Amino acid sequence: EIGYGLIPLVDVNQGGNLLERISGIRKQLATELGIVVPPIRIRDNVRLRPNEYQIKIKGIRIGGTELILDHLLAINPGFVTDKLDGFDTKDPAFGMEATWILPAFREVAEARQFTVVEPSAVLATHLTEIIRTAAPEILTRQDVRHLVDTLKEDYPALVDSIIPEILPLGTLHKILQGLLSERIPVRDLATIVETLSDYIPVTKDTDVLTEYVRMALKRQISELYKDSNEKINVFTLDPAVEQKLADSVQSTRQGLMLVLDPAITDTLLRRIGEHVERMQNAGLTPVAICSPNIRLALRRLVESTHPSLAVVSYNEMVSTVELVSMGTVRLSDDN
Repeated sequence: EIGYGLIPLVDVNQGGNLLERISGIRKQLATELGIVVPPIRIRDNVRLRPNEYQIKIKGIRIGGTELILDHLLAINPGFVTDKLDGFDTKDPAFGMEATWILPAFREVAEARQFTVVEPSAVLATHLTEIIRTAAPEILTRQDVRHLVDTLKEDYPALVDSIIPEILPLGTLHKILQGLLSERIPVRDLATIVETLSDYIPVTKDTDVLTEYVRMALKRQISELYKDSNEKINVFTLDPAVEQKLADSVQSTRQGLMLVLDPAITDTLLRRIGEHVERMQNAGLTPVAICSPNIRLALRRLVESTHPSLAVVSYNEMVSTVELVSMGTVRLSDDN
C-alpha cells in the first residue's frame, strides 16, 4: 500500500518503474528460492502519509517507511565514517545507517563508498527482503502440491514411490518451510525428496529429516556463503562451549532446543553478537559453524536476537571449500 505521494513510482506515464521491478522480483525469487511468489497487488491508501508505503502479508503489516522521491538514498556499508548532507535515516531492508541526499551529491557519496539507490529501488529491495524472510509463511500446502506435480513430470517413479503414502504432503511442507526459514533454496526438489525417501523409514521427526536434507544440499549451502575469493568466512565455538551445548540439547514439543542456565545463555548470546557485529562491520556475511548435533538447537537460540546469523554444520560444507576462521566464541573472559 502506498500514499498518494508515491503514485509516480507506479505510473508509467510519469516514468515510474515499480511495476516492472516487482515483476522482476517475482521471477528472481522464484528462480532463487524455488517457490512460486504469489501476485503482489499495489493499491493507494489515503490513511498513509503521502510518501509512506507499507508491505502487508495476509492483511498484516510487515514493514514500511517513508521515501523522498526527489532525493537518493546513500547507504553506509558499515565502514564509512564520513557524514553526508541530507536527512539521516535507516535503510528499511537491512537497517543500515543511511542518508537521503540530493541527486547532485550522488558522485560525492559514491566516491566516499556509499551505496546510492533510487527511491523505487529502496522499496523494491525492502519488498524482496521481506519475501525472502516470509517465504515459509508464503509457501502454502497448495504450492507444495504444485511443486510435487511439476517434479512428477520429470521423476514419476520417485514421486509415485513415496508421496503421499510414505511421505505425506504435510511433512514435506514442514520440511520445505524449515529450509526456507534459514534461506536455503528448495529448487532442487528431486534431491530433497530422494533424501527423504532414504531416511523417512528410519525417523518421522521433521527436525531430523530437515538436517539430513541440509547435508544433501551441502553444495548449494556452501555456494550461499562463499565470498568473492570463493572462501567462506566463519566463526567457531570453543570445544568446551560445544560440549556444554551438546549436553543441553533437549527434545521438546517445539522441537530440538537448548535448555541452558539464563546467565550462560546471556553470556553466549552476547559473545556471539560480538562476532556477528565484527563480521558485519567488515562487510562479511556472519556465519557460525558447529557440529551437526547442536546446529539446529543453536540456530533456534540465536534466531530472535541475531536473525542475520547463518548457523551451519561442518557436514554441510563441501570438502573443497576453504573455511577462514574469524574467531572463536568462548564463555570465559579471555575471548
